[in-house]
Amino acid sequence: MQYFINHAAIERAATEVFSGTRARYYLYAVIALGVAAAAGPALSAIWCGLALLVDEGCRMFAPRLARLVPRYQNHGRLLLDGTASASLAVAPALAWFAQGPNSGVVAVAVLGALLVHSSYNARRGRVYAVMTAAPYIVLGLAFLGDAVGAGAGASALTAALALLYVWGASLHHAHRAAHARVQDAEWLRQLNMSFTDANAAAWEIDFVRQRLIGADRLSALVGRPVTFADVVEHGCFAAPEDRALVKSAFAPAPGAVRRVALAHSVLRADGSRMRVRHQAFVRTTPDGAPVRLTCVTRHGDSATSEQTMPRDAINDATAALAAQTEALKTLRNELSLPVEPAPPLATLSAGLAQVLRTLAEGGVELERGVDDLAHARHAAESANLAKSQFLANMSHELRTPLNAIIGYAEMLQEDAQDSGDTATVQDLSRILGAAKHLLSLINEILDLSKIEAGRMDVSVTAFDPHELLEDLIATVRPTAEQNGDVITLRESGAQALANTDSMKLGQCVLNLLSNAAKFTKNGKIDVLVERRELNGVMQLFVSVSDTGIGMSSEHMARLFQPFVQADPTITQQYGGTGLGLTITRRLAQLLGGDVSVESALGQGSIFTLHVPIDFADASKALGAAAQVDAVQGAEDAPLVIVIEDEPDARELAARALTRAGFAVQGVGGGEAGLALARAKAPALVLLDIFLPDRSGWRVLQSLKHDPKTQDIPVVVLSVNEDRGHALALGAAEHIVKPAERDVLAATVMRYARKRNENAAAGPGAIVTPLAHKQAG
Repeated sequence: MQYFINHAAIERAATEVFSGTRARYYLYAVIALGVAAAAGPALSAIWCGLALLVDEGCRMFAPRLARLVPRYQNHGRLLLDGTASASLAVAPALAWFAQGPNSGVVAVAVLGALLVHSSYNARRGRVYAVMTAAPYIVLGLAFLGDAVGAGAGASALTAALALLYVWGASLHHAHRAAHARVQDAEWLRQLNMSFTDANAAAWEIDFVRQRLIGADRLSALVGRPVTFADVVEHGCFAAPEDRALVKSAFAPAPGAVRRVALAHSVLRADGSRMRVRHQAFVRTTPDGAPVRLTCVTRHGDSATSEQTMPRDAINDATAALAAQTEALKTLRNELSLPVEPAPPLATLSAGLAQVLRTLAEGGVELERGVDDLAHARHAAESANLAKSQFLANMSHELRTPLNAIIGYAEMLQEDAQDSGDTATVQDLSRILGAAKHLLSLINEILDLSKIEAGRMDVSVTAFDPHELLEDLIATVRPTAEQNGDVITLRESGAQALANTDSMKLGQCVLNLLSNAAKFTKNGKIDVLVERRELNGVMQLFVSVSDTGIGMSSEHMARLFQPFVQADPTITQQYGGTGLGLTITRRLAQLLGGDVSVESALGQGSIFTLHVPIDFADASKALGAAAQVDAVQGAEDAPLVIVIEDEPDARELAARALTRAGFAVQGVGGGEAGLALARAKAPALVLLDIFLPDRSGWRVLQSLKHDPKTQDIPVVVLSVNEDRGHALALGAAEHIVKPAERDVLAATVMRYARKRNENAAAGPGAIVTPLAHKQAG
């Protein structure tokens, strides 16, 4: 609530400064301050008096232009606006020729403000705006010529081009806004064409531009020409007894968005009277100033019911409202807001007025939703930019002193070795080891942050995988030999070049080799390279097997979580942050592949990394990996969708749930899982958090904010142990991997049955009973 209050206050202040009735005085104050800073307070006061005098004179002469013929009216307006622009152009001229230390900067800034002001206040087209801005253009050319004569031609030309770009961009945006208003007028024209007789007219008042849109139709209805002033100032030719009421309706005081409904008598040109009825909707700015009034006027004595409107027009308006409602749902889903129920479409049969009111209200909601979405996107981009800047700064600030520490420690170590100081050499070796270890930790954290922020780029080059692996093994071999390990490299199939990011692939393999060397004592480390097809593309497989300590199934379930070791006791014995395998898997997925593991406690481990040989096939491989599995189980059984990237995990869940009487369909990606849930409306969704294309948390949010899937129970099944976060996002239950089959089946049965019971309470619901769990 406080956000909306603050937002409204900011909007009111912005409206007051930039588009309110006193907006030009704020501009004069800013320009006067600039002139005072550059040319002194005396000249600033003289210019301010001149500008106010010219402004008052233009305001006095403007009403007299209405007495002239239209052509001379346009000439008169152009003359008044040109005079006002010339008086304002005096300010930057005073600042420029004052020859002060900051005169040039102030003059250019004031000139830019005047150009932008002229473009955003261009209400008679771009050509008219250029003509009224002629004094600014001439003054800018004078500045440019003076600067060229002073030897600052390049700087002046750059400033001139920047001013022209800003002016052109603002003029373009003002023209787009005017074009949008023209489209509104076209909508009114088409709406008037839908009326079958002359007893109804749709029209609009644009209070900003002081225009009456649809005046010809309203004129035909009341039998006399109608202008903006006739409606707003003279009460639309209302009878004397009704004129005050009509003027208050068509010249509304500042306030909230409102509806208007009234009937009154109109005086025709021949002196006769006719009865009319108005139904209107007033739209306002955040500070309450009226912007537009949309109205439908009918003959009050014709007793024409709004049911006489063509059924096709009602159907078109109903379809427009339905599309508007869907757009609002999408906006609220993206903004994570609760979806409000749509108005019943059956009420639209009441007639055109209800249609207009509903569409106008929906338009206001859409405008607010788009504005909120733009603000949310801006906030997200700002946060992402701040994170990227923080990473760049921290990368420099942390690595620079560490590199200095490492460099000076190596120099001191060499000096100590030359002097034979063994104790100092050992101390410096410990310093070097700790500094290099700290540098590697910083590099890992920065790499993970870049991957999560989407800032990790792929640099594709052609290289020989065999040579890359030989270099990596040579790097790890000293550590392995120190632990008594033997490393061997085997290659299956013909050798061929790979076309992907060799640096990232090397980092993945180096992490696997380093882990194998670290956790293996007096054993063997085998590296197998082969090429085979997977997910429809040829991929490079690198398997690193060792005879080290191995892992249990519980340890493997937590293996790829960031900052988590497979076994907490490992940290005490071997060290590490638990980031190496997380980064390895994220990089492999970035290249279109993945990492899998097979291990047994005390018997060693086998890590298998696979990536497409050609990075151009990465998207195809990821898409194939996310293909939907075939449905398992009885056709008439309640359907459970399993969103899990590991095929083995999907198969285990399918076996447990089909034995409990469910039909199960698995999918390997978050986006494909969302599409499948929307299409099939399953009895339950079983969701993993770590997915290759989209975070499971975001998938859960999308499921719970989409009207089509928000009532589907979601059970989170993941190595992530944040149960509170899962339940807060709307999950029905949270189960930590690995889960027992009976626990998983019982949980799914409980929540799937609950949904079926709730669905049965609704009209026309079909309940499919769950089959009894089979024996064994």
